[in-house]
Amino acid sequence: MKIKSLFVGLLSLAMFASCSDDVVVDNPGNPDGNGNTVADGSGVYMQVVVSMPEGSRSFTSGPGSSTGGSEVGSDAENRVSSMLIVLAKQSNNEYIAHALVDNSIVSINNGKSYSAKGKISKSDLADYYAGLTGGAHTDIHVFVFCNPTSDLLEVFSENVVAADWYNAMCQLGEGESIWANNYFLMSNSEIATRTLPKSIDDWNPFSVETNPFNLSGVNSEGEDKEINNGGAGKGAVKVERACARFDFRDGSKDIAANAEFNLPANTYPVVRHVNEDGTIGDVHVNIKLNKMLLVNMSNSFYFLRRVSANGTPTNSILCGSEMPWYTDNNGLPVPGLTGNYVVDAYAQEKMDGVETQFSKYFNYSFFDDNGVCDNTGTTNRWYLSRIEDVLKNGNDDNPDWDTDKKYGDYKVWRYVTENTIPGEARNQVNGITTGVVFKGKMEVTEELKNSADEYDQALYNAIANVGDVLVSSKTRPIIYAYSNILYCSWPNIRQQAISVSYSADTQEWNRTNTLYKAVFGNGGTGEDYDELAEDTGSANYLWNQWDKDGRISDAALLAFKKAATGSGITIYQASNDVDDGWGYYCYYYYWNRHNDNNVASQMGPMEFAVVRNNVYKLAVTNIKQLGHPRISENDPEPPTPDTPNEKGDVYLTVECEVLPWVVRVNNIEF
Repeated sequence: MKIKSLFVGLLSLAMFASCSDDVVVDNPGNPDGNGNTVADGSGVYMQVVVSMPEGSRSFTSGPGSSTGGSEVGSDAENRVSSMLIVLAKQSNNEYIAHALVDNSIVSINNGKSYSAKGKISKSDLADYYAGLTGGAHTDIHVFVFCNPTSDLLEVFSENVVAADWYNAMCQLGEGESIWANNYFLMSNSEIATRTLPKSIDDWNPFSVETNPFNLSGVNSEGEDKEINNGGAGKGAVKVERACARFDFRDGSKDIAANAEFNLPANTYPVVRHVNEDGTIGDVHVNIKLNKMLLVNMSNSFYFLRRVSANGTPTNSILCGSEMPWYTDNNGLPVPGLTGNYVVDAYAQEKMDGVETQFSKYFNYSFFDDNGVCDNTGTTNRWYLSRIEDVLKNGNDDNPDWDTDKKYGDYKVWRYVTENTIPGEARNQVNGITTGVVFKGKMEVTEELKNSADEYDQALYNAIANVGDVLVSSKTRPIIYAYSNILYCSWPNIRQQAISVSYSADTQEWNRTNTLYKAVFGNGGTGEDYDELAEDTGSANYLWNQWDKDGRISDAALLAFKKAATGSGITIYQASNDVDDGWGYYCYYYYWNRHNDNNVASQMGPMEFAVVRNNVYKLAVTNIKQLGHPRISENDPEPPTPDTPNEKGDVYLTVECEVLPWVVRVNNIEF
C-alpha cells in the first residue's frame, strides 16, 4: 500500500435531473472552494488528453464490433466537467499519485477530445522513484475518470490508498444516477501505458503550470531526455461511459399483416375468433401497450471494466476488451473460438444463485425479496414510464448509424447500469437479469361488438366496460384464457369444454380433449346426462363451491384459482389503472439481449446482459398472444427467480439493435 500526501476536499454539486428523472450522485466541484487543488509540499504539473467514446464494443463479428454500428453521443453525454487522473505502477497497478482537475479542462477536436492539466504531489512521485532501480525511463499506467463521483474520490481521500484501489465499485441507491447531462461518469476503455522521466530530478522543468509533463504527447523534444507519449499506441487516453442507454420506438407497424387493421400506435391484434370449422376469423381483441417498466437494474458496478474467461474476478483482465462468442447453428460455442465475459460486481453471488433479497442487488427489483413476482401493491417498485411520453422524448442524437433508414426514429428512454451474468449460459435467469416489463390493456374491436354470439357480446361488454360496471376486481366479470382463446365467464369456458367433448347424437364423451381436462380434470361434468362422478380437485368443481358460497370466500376462490392455473387456464381480473382507467391488463416480460445467438430456446454466453457504453434500441414488433396476468396467482406460468430468460414459448418479438455508444437493435415479439 502507498501512504499518500494529497488530500482532496469534496464539494457536492447541485442535483442534476437526467432524462430518466434519476438524481445524479455527488460529483466533485472546486476542491478547496477556490478552484485550487489542496496539496502538501511542492507539486509538478502534467497534462493528458482523453478521447470521447465514439464507440466501444458490441457483438459479434469481432472485437469492438456492433450489430448496428456506432452512434456518437450527444454533447450532454460527452462533456467532461471534471477529471480524476491516476498514475499507477505498470506491474500491479499499485497507486503512485493522482490529480483532480476541474478548472483547466479544454474541449478540443470539435468536442471529440478533452485536454486537462493537473497538479500532482512531487513527494508522492519521490516515493515512487525511491522504489526504482537503475536510471531508465519507467512505464506506468494512466487511469482517467471523467466526472468522477464523490464515492470514487473517497478512495483517494484517505491517508492510505488500498493496493486494490482499482477494484473500487460504484453503488447507487434507488433514484441515484451517474448520467446527469454534462456529468456522465466515464473511465478507461483500455489500459493506457505511458512513459515517465528517468528520475525525480527530471521532473523539475515541469514544476510550472505553463510547462506540464505531457502524458499524451512529446516532452523535451530533440533532447536526450525526450519522451514521446503521443506515438503509436499512445496519445489520447480512450474512455467509455460507465452506463448504457435504452432507446425505444413504436414497432407496431413493422409487421405487414398488421397494416390492414389500421390500428393506433403501440396496438397489436392478438385474439382472433376461431370459427366452427377450426379456421381463424376476425380479430376480436387487441392489446395496446401503455407502459414500459425497467426492472433489475444493478445497484453496483466496477468503476473500471474488466473481463474474464467465465465472468468471475479470478484472472480477470483490467480494462480488457469484450471478445465475441462464435457459435454454431445450434447456438453452442465453437471450440477454439472462445469469447469472454464482462465481470459483474455481484459475480460470485450470481454464481452461487440469488433466490431472495433481490433489493440488496438491484434497484427496481423484478421480484419481491421473498422471490414472488407481485407488483400489485400501492407502491410500484418498478421504474415506470408511459410509452406515449417516451415517444415524445428527443430522438437518438445521431441517426447516421441507420444508413439505410431501415429502423425509423428511436427516442431516448433512459440510462441504466451494467449488469452481466457469469458462468454457464443457464445462469441467465429472470431473477438477476435487467429487463423491461410492458403493460398492455385489452381493447375490443367492432367485429367483436357486431358478433351475434351471446358470449361474444358478454366478452365485449366486460372489456369495453359497458354500463361502467367495473368497480371492483373481485366482483366484476372474470375473463379466462386457454390456448389464446378468451372466455367471458366460467359457464362460457365450461360450455365450450362440453361442446368439444360430447356428442348429443351418439351421447358419447371424448374426455381426452385438452380443454375438457383443463376444466373437468379426470371426472365428469356434473350434468344430469353425465353419469361419471366429478373430480373434486378439478377447476370446475372448485368454481362451483366458490359460486355456491356466494363468491365471498377468499379461501374457496384461491383453491379454484390454483386448480385452474394448474391446468393451464389463465385468469384475468379487472383492475383500475391510475392513468388508463378500469380494464383488463396483462404484462409482457422482455429480458435485455446483449449478444443474441439468434437460436430460439438456446441461450448463449453473454446473450442476456447490459454492458456499459452500449445503446440498446428496442421496438416491440409483434405480439402473438395474451400476456401474463397482473396477479401472480392468476398465472399458470408465473415467473420465478430461476426461470430461464429464453424458453421455447415466445409472447412477443423485440427488435434490439446495439451500437457502441454501441447500438443493439432488439426486435421484441411477444
